[in-house]
Parts: sequence; C-alpha cells; structure tokens
Amino acid sequence: MKIYVYPADYYGCGHYRLIWPALVAQSLNDPTIDVEIVPPDSIKGMFAHVDKSTGRVHDVTYPRDADAIIIQRPSHLPLVQGIPILREKGVAVIVDIDDDLTAIHPSNPAWAALHPTLQKRGLTTQSWQAVTEGCRAATLVTVSTPALQRKYRGSIDTVVLENCVPESYLEVPRKDSKTIGWAGSLHSHPQDLDVLGPSIRILGERGADFMIV
Repeated sequence: MKIYVYPADYYGCGHYRLIWPALVAQSLNDPTIDVEIVPPDSIKGMFAHVDKSTGRVHDVTYPRDADAIIIQRPSHLPLVQGIPILREKGVAVIVDIDDDLTAIHPSNPAWAALHPTLQKRGLTTQSWQAVTEGCRAATLVTVSTPALQRKYRGSIDTVVLENCVPESYLEVPRKDSKTIGWAGSLHSHPQDLDVLGPSIRILGERGADFMIV
C-alpha cells in the first residue's frame, strides 16, 4: 500500500500529528506499507483544477500510485472539492484534525483568515467551514481528542489518535530547576496564560523564574 502524507506545516501540528508518526511507520520496514512524507512546499503537492465557468473543481493532480492520502486541516475549498474526486479514483482520503477550527479566538489571526464570510465574498478560498466539509467528504477522520470526535463526527468514521511524544523524550535525564518554561505565543493563543491565574506570581515570589520560549 502506497500512502502519501501531507503535513500542514513544519511545526508542532505537522510533526506531532503526521511527520513523526509517518517516520515511525517508515522505520518498521514493512514491505506491505510504503509511506512517503510530502513537505508543504514539495512539487508532489496536490493541485485542484477549477472549471472557470462553474467555479467547481473538475479534476485533481496527485501521485498516481497513491492508495491513500493523509491531509491535515483541509481549509482550502478547491482541495476539499477534490476529495470526492480522489475517492472516485479509488484513493482513500484520511483527514486529520487537532483543533476545533470553528471555535478560534477572535484575537487569533487565524480567526479572520478562516472566517467563512471572506470565502463567500470571494476574498479567500479558505475557511473553517471548508474543513468541516472536507471531514464529511473523507474516507476517515482522525482527531486528537474525544471532544473533537463528537464535533466532527458525521456519516464517516472518526477515530481518536491522541497526541504523543517520541519515546526518546522519556529517556532525557531529569534536571531539577527553578525555571518554569512556557513555549507558546500570545499572538496566536491570547488566553493560554489566563488559566494559570496568580500561580506564576506566587511561584516567582518563592524564588522561581518564569521564561517564555
């Protein structure tokens, strides 16, 4: 079976959900499973062909030896419209979702970028509504939590695949420190620190250091 994996990016989402699992699958050396990771900017990317008269996708360029294609967060409407075409050609399409994109915080730049109103006005081809349509059109949907399974469950199968870290992380020697680290971005996650309440201030008064990475 030839499987093409299309991560959405090179960062957390792409690595946790697709790249690292695909690398593990490759390391199994199973002759019945051939997994290929396609970087976001690769020439092996999928391209939808849009009929100018109707505005609808009528064909898709994709690796012709694909038995299955795995994609993340398909917010691009032409790609979503191409999913049924891929399935008609005998290709299984698996969509991976690790966020409820209909519940993005308005302060997050992605909220404006994916708002369906812009798509309806013809200002963009992407929206969180397209993601939902892509899930409904897919062969299988994989999600990171039971809550997302309930959110995106439709007429197709939805499977929970929880986020994990590489096993090698568990072998890193422990080193106690008074430094508390947070690897996040208030630019895109404006309320993440709110859940900590006064805890950081209290720990700081007790001698701890707080560092944003």
